[in-house]
Order: sequence, then structure tokens, then C-alpha cells
Amino acid sequence: MQTKILVSAMLATLATAQTLNIPTRSGSIVSLSAPSVISGSKDFGNKEFDRGRPCDTDDDTGSESAVFILENGATLSNVIIGANQLEGVHCKAACTLKNVWFRDVCEDAISALGTGNVLIQGGGAQNAIDKVVQHNGRGTVTIDGFTVVTAGKLYRGCGDCTNNGGPRNVVIKNVKAKNVKELVGINSNYGDVATISGTCGSSVPKVCQEYKGVNKGSGSSTKVTTTANCKGYMHLFPEPSKDYALQSLMGSQISFGPGAEIMRFSLPNDFTAIRIWNIDEEAPGPSFWENLKAFSGYDAHQHKEIARYGTVEGVRYIDVVLEDAHFAQNICQGFRELDREMGTTRSQDLERIPSYVSWRPEQHVGFTEARTVRLTWNKPRKNAHLIFFDRYKAEQLTQLWHEGQIDLFGGSVHDEPLPLQNSGYAVRLRGLPLNVTQKDIRSRIPKDLMPNSIICGPEGVYGNKEKCNDLTTLKNLLDTIGWSTVELLPEADVPEGMVCATARFDFEEDARRAVGKLDLTAQSFVRYGILKASSLYTAIFCVPKRWMSDPLLQSVIKRYSMISFKMTSSSDDVIIKIENTDSKSVASIRRVFVEIFGGYHRMTEDEEHHQFEECCRPQDSEAAVSSESECPVCTGEPSEPVRSACGHVYCKQCYVHMVESKAKSGTESSLKCIGGYGACQAPLPLSELRGVLQMDGYRKLLESVAKAHVRKNPFNYRSCPTPKCQQLYRPTPRGANINAVARCPDCFVVLCTACHEPHDETVSCKGAEETATTELMATLNIKGCPRCNTFIERTEGCNHIECGCCHAHICWVCMKYYLDSLACYEHMAEAHGGAFAGIPGYDVYGERVDGPIAALPPGVEDEDDESEDDEEDIEEGEIVQDNEGRRGGGVLFRA
Repeated sequence: MQTKILVSAMLATLATAQTLNIPTRSGSIVSLSAPSVISGSKDFGNKEFDRGRPCDTDDDTGSESAVFILENGATLSNVIIGANQLEGVHCKAACTLKNVWFRDVCEDAISALGTGNVLIQGGGAQNAIDKVVQHNGRGTVTIDGFTVVTAGKLYRGCGDCTNNGGPRNVVIKNVKAKNVKELVGINSNYGDVATISGTCGSSVPKVCQEYKGVNKGSGSSTKVTTTANCKGYMHLFPEPSKDYALQSLMGSQISFGPGAEIMRFSLPNDFTAIRIWNIDEEAPGPSFWENLKAFSGYDAHQHKEIARYGTVEGVRYIDVVLEDAHFAQNICQGFRELDREMGTTRSQDLERIPSYVSWRPEQHVGFTEARTVRLTWNKPRKNAHLIFFDRYKAEQLTQLWHEGQIDLFGGSVHDEPLPLQNSGYAVRLRGLPLNVTQKDIRSRIPKDLMPNSIICGPEGVYGNKEKCNDLTTLKNLLDTIGWSTVELLPEADVPEGMVCATARFDFEEDARRAVGKLDLTAQSFVRYGILKASSLYTAIFCVPKRWMSDPLLQSVIKRYSMISFKMTSSSDDVIIKIENTDSKSVASIRRVFVEIFGGYHRMTEDEEHHQFEECCRPQDSEAAVSSESECPVCTGEPSEPVRSACGHVYCKQCYVHMVESKAKSGTESSLKCIGGYGACQAPLPLSELRGVLQMDGYRKLLESVAKAHVRKNPFNYRSCPTPKCQQLYRPTPRGANINAVARCPDCFVVLCTACHEPHDETVSCKGAEETATTELMATLNIKGCPRCNTFIERTEGCNHIECGCCHAHICWVCMKYYLDSLACYEHMAEAHGGAFAGIPGYDVYGERVDGPIAALPPGVEDEDDESEDDEEDIEEGEIVQDNEGRRGGGVLFRA
């Protein structure tokens, strides 16, 4: 029966409002009935002008619709162009604009119409659907210290003017741009040149675009792929999102929203996936998630989910990934149980697959895996017999081999020559390569010890064909455990005489089962020796190539030469892969790299944040603070005032102390404003917190929030039991019928998330807990009574213990018991030398001895036999008696 599910793609678009910080206007808005023509210089002192009509067309309406027309050589300063206009400023020829601000651009903000140079200094524009500066004339337009927010283009040389031509040049200096589709557009076929310097911004997909200009009526201006006329560069920053992800804390990825509220707390093992076959995209009905809930009762609404289609050999499927560690197991198991109850076959169309979304770590964190198994075995070997009639020669050759003076192709020689029935002697060689011949063996033997004859098997070959056959046999064997990809390692990377292959499984539990099942086993394709299988532990980083030039990092790589470092690089990044069969070594070296890369990451983040603040917040001016303003924390007049997004003003020190104390306490889910005598409760924006605290303080604040969240939710998060490992994991409910075994992504320890003991799938929780209890009892010196099984703790005294329950008399050393104490003491004296045998600090008779080691039982002498020299030592003053004057616990040794 086919499962027919239709998945409806749900797309959401988030529009972010971005505004320009325009100076406060002077007086009221002046609406002009006609353009204001300026000749000479005019400073309006930040007055605001418009034309009194809304922007209701994107056609070029000409100079009659402009707010200002500048004559040749005119200068316009300190003025705001309001939103109600069609055209902003038209320059007839050369002109200068200083600190001219455009509240909303309609057709064009500035049009350079005639021949002459135009200087635009300071000021800014926002919300230009098409462009800010239109250059129709000839000459150079210089834009210096200008700010543009949300525009199609900042500058465009005319693409289809009447009698079009050039050159038109543009110089962009110290410009701040945000959310601009194209900064500059020039016509390279007319010789236009754009020179860009000191400019920065964010969300600018194209900095400089070259076009092919045309005459009016000759078609449209088209883009070209050349960039030769675009000079200089622009420093682009990624636009900071409204949330922030902290990934290096406790092995988690935490997303914060307004007020530093935790929006998502993800762990590396959280994501699981399934594949559903035989999907019919034409099937009507609700979305996949609704179908999933209807079929299984599983509600994925509270989890992050991803779904994608695919086709294999004409069969359509859908891969479903969910941020739920047990989703795949629960769904597959649930459908199997449903099939048994209902007689259906839905589960045949479901399979668990690796999660392709599982974890996207930041560069400095990297990720770990243990899905690969390393398999090694000996190449096929053969044996040979060296026949001697002279026993002396046979023994001499054997001795030379054992002393390492001759090498017989890696073969081993039996300890002694073997006597033969014909009075001869045979030296047996084992483990010779297949291609070794009698002539080869003779070439390695001294002439005076040459055997009378050599019996050797025929010459053989172990080439690619034989290896391929063995690999096929191995693959079939591994397929009984789980699906894997197998490949041979190059001979240069393998010890001589050995074959090595790696098997990469889809799931780590299959890799663990393969090691447990195959290690140190005899297999049909291993003709000499046994098969060895071991887990290959891997840590992977993808870091900027510039980080690799640090001498400190290079010295670390050289220091750990026993670890395999594999590096592959693209144009900008380097992939570092650390591999070894020793998990502790890989984990410790990974932590060294995390610490080093973490330092690089913080430095880069701090630098980018500082540059972004300098570039993308250039117009921030100190907020006016009324003399009647009152800090909500200290109720005094704010010092170093910080105005929150909601309008309340704090002392900077009070603001910092408030958010830090709230974060550490964890009593509130988000950091909120307490203005209006506590009534405001507006969440403090992350950008505001980041700006006030700076990056280092901001990170520490978010770490405090995260740690408080973990403390408040002890049933949702637990720490890895390995000392010094801070990785968190989610506990699995006891009794849940699922595989609760997981590997720690940090230290590679395999543990059960249900019983929290370190064990894998081959051990039950009950067995693991019993083992842990036994180890704890041994540590605490607790044993069970051999007669009634009552637990007994021995804290002091001799090895004679009387059970308080059944009153058996027990020897604590061997746990034999007797019905009376005398029999017990006699046993301890006879079997162990005394009642205090093995107890630190006492001899077997209960006398104290110096040092933590128990005295030796009678009849066992010290290897150094120093007791015989005691009298001489006393006379020479080397040993001094204690105040009691007796030998034993009071002996002191002089330095």
C-alpha cells in the first residue's frame, strides 16, 4: 500500500524596516508651488521643503517638478527634502550639495544634467525605488561622506539619453550604504570610470555594475560582464540578524531573541531524519505534517522541521528532518506496530536516514564523528623450510635471525631447528610474501650458512584483482550490520605486508556494532592472521585560510605528529580533519584547536562589530535627555545616558548592572525595560544590548542567560559525566522503548541517556547500573556478606568482620566465613599471614608501619634485603628511633 502525502511549502518573508537618521528639521515643512532656483550659495539651516504632492509616478517629470534647481556653480547646504515631491535637486551644470537630506526619494534625488563637476558632500537619502543620483551630463560626480539606506542604486550614468555618450566619471568616497541593490552603474562603452574608496555597508549585492549605454530610441542599456572600469573596493559587512546564535557554550547552539530570550536551544544529537518512498505529489489532502499527525499522532509543531523531495530510479520520495532526537526511531517503530495491528504495509515505505541538517557548526567549533571503522589484515603469506644436514649451521642461522642480524622478508623463524627422519634439520620460515622465491631467500642468507635445499611454495600474486575480491567479501559481511561505503587505503599509507580499508557507516551505532563483531576475528578472506577492526574518531574544522599562517597553530600541528591531519583548501577556507583510533587523543587535540580558533573567532567578531558600528551607524547622535529624566534603576538624573528603544533613559552603569544581574538570576525569561515604575516591560533589543555592552560583555551576558536556563531545567539537560567535558545532552525517559545510547560530540564517550551510565547497545541499563554499583562498592570498601548478602562496609580495624545480620565471622581478604571468631583468626593467620594482611599502614600483626604500604607477610623478604644492614645503619646514624624507642611506625629517615 502506497503512502500518499502532499507537502505544502510554506514560505515566510520578513521585511526589516531600515531608516536614515535625518537631523531634526528647523521649523515647519515648507511646501513650494514651483521649483526654488538657487544661484550662488544658500544655507537653509536644516529647514525642510517639499512640493506638496505625493510621489504617485515613477516617470521622469522634468525640472518643473523639482524642489530645487541649481544654476552653474551654485551651492546648496543644510536642507531637508521632504517626501511629498516628484524630483529632488536638479543641477544645470557644476554644483555643490552639502548636508542635503532626502526623506523619501521619488524618481531621482539628484539629477546632474549639464556639463560640469558635481560635489555631493555629507547628507543622505533613503527609500529610493530606482536611484539616488542620475548623471545625464558630462563630467565627474564626487559623492563624499554620503549615507544611503534602501535604494535601487546610489549612482547611475544615463543608459539611454539623447545623443548619449561620455565619459561620465563617479568618485565614491567614505559612503555608508545599507540595503542597496547596486551601488554604482556606469557605461563602460563610453569610457565611464567609477572609483570607490573608504566605503562600507551591508546588504549591497552588487557594488559596481558596467553597462552598455545606448542612444534614446535604440533599445535598452544592457549589463556587461567586464569590470575593468570599476576601480577600488567597498567593505561589506553581513547584516546582523535580530537574533543571535551562541554556539561554543556547553556544546550547544542557542538562538536568542529580543530581551535575550532563548528562542531555540539545540544540541548536536537533536536532529533525526526519515525517508518516505512512493510519494505522489498530485495527491490531494492536507500538508505532510498534518498527515503525519493523522497517521501517527506525532505533532511536529513545536519542532524545527525541514522536508525535501527527491527521485531515485523513477520512485519519488521525501526526506523529513526534525529537531527531535527520537523522532525517526519513534515514527518507524510506530508504523511497524501499526502494520502489525492493522495488517498494513506502510512501514515498508519508511526508513531512517542520516540527518543532513544535523549540525552546522561555526568555524571555531567544528564537529566530530565516529561513523568510520578502520579494518586491517595481513596480506596472504606462505611458508618455507630450509633443510640442513649440519645442525650447527641450522642453529647459527636461527640465532642470527633472533638477534636481528638477517631479515628474511619479514618472515618469522621457529625457535629451534626441527629434526628430520633422514638425520637432517629444518629451519621453518613463516609469513613470507607470496612473491618470494627460493632464489630470493638464498640472497638473504650468508654463504657459509647456506642450506642444502629450500622447500618453498609456488610464487603467487596478491594484486588488484585479489584485493577487489577480498573487498567484496568484506563489503558483504559489513552489509549484514548496516549500509556502508568501503574503500582501500593506498599502500603508501599502510604498513608493509598489511591491507587496510575503511568502512563509513550511515549511523554510528552500526560502526560500533561492526567493531564489536569483527575485531580480532578469523575471516575467510584473511588467509594469514586475523581481522582487526577499530573505530576511527574524527574532528573536522573549516576555517579561514588566513588563520593557518599563525606560527602558534603551526607549532601545535607539528607537536601532535602522531595524529593524522588532513587539509584541503578552497580559495578562502581550509578544511582540517583530525583522525585517530584513540578517542582521547582526538578529543584533547580538538579542544586545543577550539581554544585557538575561538580566540581568532572572537577577535574577528569584535573587529567586524566595531567596523560595522563605525560604518552602518554613522549618524547616531546623542539622544537629547530632559533635565526631568529619571533613571528607572537609581531614580536619579541619568549619567552617561542610555536611551532604550522604548524611550526610557538609564544611567549606563545602572543599565549594565540591571541586565547582568537579571541574566545571572534566571528569574525572567527575557530582559525587559523597568521604566514607568516597572510598567513598561518592553524587551530590550539585542542590537541595543550589543551596542551598550560591546561584544565581550554581550557574549558574557548571553552565556549567563544560557547557564541560568540550564540550571532552571535540570530534567531537560544533563552534563556529560566525563571530567572536564561540558557537553550537554537531553535525558531519555526511563522505560522509553527506544535506543537511548548516544555519543558525546565533545569527548567521544558513549553513554546511555536514560540511565546515564557509560555503555553501548550491547549492554542493558540494568547491567550497566550493576557494574557501576559494583565499582562504587569496591571504591567505598563495601562487600556483600557471603552468607546472607547483607552489604557491609569496613572502615577500620583488622580483616575480621562480623555480619550484623547473620553474625557470620568473615575474612575480608577472601570473604570466607566461619561460625566463630577463633576459626576466622586461625584462617587469616594460616592463609594470609595475619589479621591485618594487606591493610595500608599496618604490618600483618597490627603494628603501625611508616608509609602507606602494608608490611610484607612473614617469609617474604624485601628484594633489597636492607633489614640485614639495620644495625650498621643505626651505628652510622642513618636511622633514628622515635620517642617510643621501638622499630616500626616511628622510623624516620634523614635527608
